[in-house]
Amino acid sequence: MNPLKKTNLSKQEALNIVNQYIKRNMVNALLNDAFPKQREFIESNTSNRLKALLASRRFGKSHTACLYLIITAFRHPGTLSLYVGLTRATCQLVIDVYFRPILRRFNIECKENLSTLTFKFENGAQIKFFGMDSSKKDHDKLRGPKYKLATIDEAQDYTTDLRNLIYNVLKPAMADLQGTICLFGTPKETVMLDNPDLFFSVTNHLEKNYEWSVFKGNTIDNPHMKEVWEAELATLLKFNPDFKSDPRYLREYEGKWVLSDDKKIYRFNPILNIAPELPQIDSKWIYLAGLDLGFNDATAFTIGAYNLNSPILYIVEAFNKTEMTIDDVQEKLIQLNSKYKISKIICDHSKQIVETLRNRLHYNFVAAEKKDKFDYISLFNDDLRAGKIKLLPGTDALKKEWDNLIYDVRADKLKELDSCKNNSADSALYTWRHARHYLGKEPIKSTQITDPMHSQVLAEIKRKQRQSFKTEAEIDFDKEYGY
Repeated sequence: MNPLKKTNLSKQEALNIVNQYIKRNMVNALLNDAFPKQREFIESNTSNRLKALLASRRFGKSHTACLYLIITAFRHPGTLSLYVGLTRATCQLVIDVYFRPILRRFNIECKENLSTLTFKFENGAQIKFFGMDSSKKDHDKLRGPKYKLATIDEAQDYTTDLRNLIYNVLKPAMADLQGTICLFGTPKETVMLDNPDLFFSVTNHLEKNYEWSVFKGNTIDNPHMKEVWEAELATLLKFNPDFKSDPRYLREYEGKWVLSDDKKIYRFNPILNIAPELPQIDSKWIYLAGLDLGFNDATAFTIGAYNLNSPILYIVEAFNKTEMTIDDVQEKLIQLNSKYKISKIICDHSKQIVETLRNRLHYNFVAAEKKDKFDYISLFNDDLRAGKIKLLPGTDALKKEWDNLIYDVRADKLKELDSCKNNSADSALYTWRHARHYLGKEPIKSTQITDPMHSQVLAEIKRKQRQSFKTEAEIDFDKEYGY
């Protein structure tokens, strides 16, 4: 039965029914216009009322924010909601490109105040656009009113403290109406991992002060962009088959946090620097161990193998663990030595600890050289680029550090970012500095030899080739180990 046909309704009651009908139908129309990922974000009811959307370019983040604001205005008459942008100019751009077109498409009437960038709807709800990133003083301009919804766009690019804006200014202002705060953004190139910004922390579930609900989106999720985007990707793939491994692609097209290669300290390339196993070579492999001692920081062991019939250093095992005592280290070294017969252990710590281990184990310990570290890293990277260093299975601890270890761009000299782990990377560098793979030649391919005399001559030739590159100490080592 149509409630408006009741003759005993007052004018105000009838008006209320009409407004309810308009509100319900307008909200449904706006939601039906949204694609599934947008609806999922807008309609999600989170008890914490803190939401973040991490998405690739052209997903429709700003459009989602505008749609959410308009729906909130219809659902909650007389309330005030915010769109927070980087500057007034970016707010004006969002109004022209996204906000006004939605109003026109659905014939929504509202009063505009262009001086304050405020839109007032017929039900008394208001939406205010505010440029916020010029200084921290701008944050205080949002104190006072109570808000139903605050959307913060391009959250990855703010230079002012978003934690202050959200936790100290906006969150208290949301209490009256149980309002929601939303972050929208795309991964950026550089992140200070020792003091990450709010958007990075939230979207990587690192923010400890409050619980955020994180949503992720890709341009392919947007049906208005799907065909165009797929054609764009096909073109990129045609001219650059490896583009999907490019950090810029992963950030802009996939919406993933990936550091740029030029920010990384080590130039590890999985195509050049991974091998399934040690190659089969007639002569024996020489094993070295790099040992980076710690306690709160991890103690790291990196085992390298080289052969004078190969120009490549193979990292055969990498292991690290925190809170290892000297007894723990001793036990691990015994285990590794029984497996590899290690010729030398290059250790970085105090002489007292090294001498203690030497007296207990009677192994060949030498002190790690730490001088000119970044000069040696540069040479190490030359070997990585040339494919002369390869990781075998069982070295994930080292690979993870190489993938994440970056420079501190704020330092006035070359320096690793303090928050990045470098224990396995350092122990691998110790191993590399003492390896002699650069003396190696490509292995002589094995052939089927039936003449015993021929076999003896060939063995003598190979022995002389090896001897010509060896120091006196290395010759003594070979005699000891039967080379």
